Amino acid sequence: MPAGLARQAYWPDPGGGFHWMVESRNKNGWKRFVEHHYRQA
Repeated sequence: MPAGLARQAYWPDPGGGFHWMVESRNKNGWKRFVEHHYRQA
């Protein structure tokens, strides 16, 4: 990634669906800047 280091992860939600997030690396550690919760319609 040209702007720096980033990571993404997803995990299941016990109530159904799943969570997805993206974090970027800075000098103080990891900062989460996107988090979504997807569930079945």
